[in-house]
Amino acid sequence: MAAARREAQRVWSALRPDSSGERWTLAQALEQYLAERELRPKTIKNYRGALYRYAKDWLRRPVESVMLDRVGVRSRILHVQREHGVGAARLLYCTLSVLFRYYRRYFPAAPEPPTAVIAKPRCAPRDSALDAHALRRWWSIVDNLPAKERTYWLTVLLTGARCSSVLALRWEDVDFERRTIRFSTAKTKPYSVPMSTRLAVVLLEWRTVSPPSEWVFPGRNGPIAVPFAGRRRGLPEAHSLRHTFRTTLAALGAPMEIAMVLLGHSFGGSVSLGYVTVNLLLEPAREWAEKVAAYYAEILQWQ
Repeated sequence: MAAARREAQRVWSALRPDSSGERWTLAQALEQYLAERELRPKTIKNYRGALYRYAKDWLRRPVESVMLDRVGVRSRILHVQREHGVGAARLLYCTLSVLFRYYRRYFPAAPEPPTAVIAKPRCAPRDSALDAHALRRWWSIVDNLPAKERTYWLTVLLTGARCSSVLALRWEDVDFERRTIRFSTAKTKPYSVPMSTRLAVVLLEWRTVSPPSEWVFPGRNGPIAVPFAGRRRGLPEAHSLRHTFRTTLAALGAPMEIAMVLLGHSFGGSVSLGYVTVNLLLEPAREWAEKVAAYYAEILQWQ
């Protein structure tokens, strides 16, 4: 029995976390988290930016010290919201929340995260979809742009994709035979969408005159790194076209699942949606991509 107790103590000592790890600093927790997760470069940049810009003085503090400072965390989030806006405060809140939860997985005895009892800053929904009048004004400008810019704006309009996803397109992502587009750069994970007939014509015309490149919208040493200067030309943000695309789908009566497929949204929000196999909805979604293109054609009087 004595030998069994000694062996049990030896095994348990080997299993217990090293107490020195409990003195991780916030900076160490961040780097450890980033090293263990497969995150997109933009997500990594956002996490680092949130801490190094809005909580730089906390980076050398032990994580548990920050977790116990509920008043300090709440005051910092409110200060960032006042000085830098709701979006910045929400980013800091989410970054701290992620790191606190991650830390507790290693050390369950750590304090409850203060973000669990602090209200998450809420951003007001962006009501930026373009109505028929705004779309006509948009087209009066876009129709007179150089071919590359015009093709870019039409691709955003007819897919509802994010501008970063469109700018990163390679020609190998555009399948003219199957009439699909694969967006390899996306907010969550790569996704494919059916390509409307009108968009296929637009991209084929651009391919015949574009400079030789693997990129659909080539820059000097790769794809164009920054979006086209829409504001300078009097155009709204490219993301407003994504809102327009989603609003148009709703107005035409598209099912929620179809809209999620076309916009590349995650299906992990509920058990029911988790059963949906997205690839099997590409062809049913094609009908709605064509309906959206036809709606735009009628408003903008395309031939």
